[in-house]
Amino acid sequence: MSMGMLGSSMTVEMKATSWSEPHTGRPVRMLFVTKSGGRTQTVDANFGPKYADIVMESGGPVQKKRLLIPTDGPVVDDPMPM
Repeated sequence: MSMGMLGSSMTVEMKATSWSEPHTGRPVRMLFVTKSGGRTQTVDANFGPKYADIVMESGGPVQKKRLLIPTDGPVVDDPMPM
């Protein structure tokens, strides 16, 4: 994505990769890499039966989160391609 910000040109590169279970479409892993202004941010999500373990890196300390997966609806892949 190329754009202008405050009169200067700016480029943002975003790459998303997803792995899903073939029979259910349920996500197994999602990897997002965003690059802009010489910086890179990476978000890596690994899905288990009840929790998603997330690792985020953006040049500072690595952050790790464990999120409970909701049970009241299906978890789907990134809806943007649709």
